[in-house]
Amino acid sequence: MKKLLLCGITALCMTSTACGIGGGESGKVQVDLRQPFVVDAKVTVDQTQAEASLSRYGDQAWDVTFSQPDSLSGVQLAFLDGQVTASYKGLSFSVPQSAMPVKSMLTIFIDLVGELDGKTELDCVKEGDVCVVEGSVEQGSYTLTLDQKGIPLKFEMPNQKLVMELSNFRQTDAPDGTESASEPAVTDTTEPEQTSGTETAAQ
Repeated sequence: MKKLLLCGITALCMTSTACGIGGGESGKVQVDLRQPFVVDAKVTVDQTQAEASLSRYGDQAWDVTFSQPDSLSGVQLAFLDGQVTASYKGLSFSVPQSAMPVKSMLTIFIDLVGELDGKTELDCVKEGDVCVVEGSVEQGSYTLTLDQKGIPLKFEMPNQKLVMELSNFRQTDAPDGTESASEPAVTDTTEPEQTSGTETAAQ
C-alpha cells in the first residue's frame, strides 16, 4: 500500500513538472505599429485563400493590393475611416463577391492594429523565438504572433477559420494616409515616389 501511494505521489510530481516545462514563459514584447508600414500577407479564410500586399498609411487608412488568386490579381481595396472601395487599373467598382470573405477578415485585422498602435509593449507568452499575444475582439478570440523585435508574423482567429501569415514587414515614409487611401488608383506600393494617384492612373 505504501509503495502504491509513493508511486502515485511520484507520478503526480512528474506530471506537474512536465506541465510547467511545456508552458511558455510570460513576458512582454516591445511593439511600434504607429509608423506607416507595408507587409505581405497570405490569407486563409476557411476554403478561401488570397495573397496581398497590405500598406498602412495611418489610423484606418490602408491599401490592400491582391496578387492571388488570379481572379483578384491587381484588384485594390482602399480602407478609409470604415469605408471600403475597390479599383482595378484606376477603375472603381463594388467590392467583388469573391473578395468579401477576405475583406471581412482584413477589416478585423485593420481594426486590431488601430487599437494597438498606441501601445509600446504587449503582454505575451514567449515560445522559442516568437512572442504570442492572445486577446479578443467583438468577432472572437485571436492570437497574434510576433518576433522578438515586435514584428507581426501571424494573425489567427480559430472561430472565424482565419489564418494570416505575414512576411517582409517594412516601415515606410508613405504620404498622408487620407490621400493614399482615397486615391485607390495607385496600385503600385513599391514606388513611394509616385504620390499622385491621378497621374498613375493616367499613365
